[in-house]
Amino acid sequence: MAGKKPVPRNPLELVQPPTKPGDVTFVDFLPPAVTPQRRSRPDGTHGDTALRRLPGHRAVVQLAGSPFRFEVRVVEEPGQPPQIVDLRLYSPPGFGDVAITNADLKSIPLARIAAAAGSGLLTSMHDVETIPDRLVAPEQHTDVAKSEQPRRRGRGRPRKLTNEFLHEIADYAREAHRRGQPIPQYVAACVEPDPKRQPSANTVRWWLSKAREQRLLIPGELNRKPKNPPPEGATPP
Repeated sequence: MAGKKPVPRNPLELVQPPTKPGDVTFVDFLPPAVTPQRRSRPDGTHGDTALRRLPGHRAVVQLAGSPFRFEVRVVEEPGQPPQIVDLRLYSPPGFGDVAITNADLKSIPLARIAAAAGSGLLTSMHDVETIPDRLVAPEQHTDVAKSEQPRRRGRGRPRKLTNEFLHEIADYAREAHRRGQPIPQYVAACVEPDPKRQPSANTVRWWLSKAREQRLLIPGELNRKPKNPPPEGATPP
């Protein structure tokens, strides 16, 4: 019958006022994506394998009226809008699997998802008062370089071991454990993209010991079997 509204496939497709279809309702930032890379010795031969952090950053985005969540890796160039270079759709746990159709793929608002996952919103997470505005119109908050807000220090090794940095180290270590990645190498890659400049395994272990001293990691936590390992055959990010 013409004009008949489609039946929602799951509760996430119901849009409650004042939210409008396509509004960003959820954003969560994920650990960096890494890939194995051989390190070369001074004589030109291949040495051990390190983990190299891929460009950009990763996030999960939920839009009002969509039965899916969008897991993306976004890269940004100065003066350019964020660009999605990796995209994954999945049904959030607890709502049942939903088949992905051609219509779903054609209706994905890539620019909005990229904006929601871009560094403009990432920066705003430090300022709770600005988050609602940026969620409603993420496209207006992507050009951090032209923003009047001061730039925040990029991720990396701080001059001193701050509590914030140790929190990041603990989170990276948990993600490596969950993914079955070697923890020192994974943490090193998350902290420093360039394999030639990555901290040593002993340095990472020292950071982890400091995180335990601050009770950011529970003793033995990284030795237990992970509760939510990636599906068999899945490629770790």
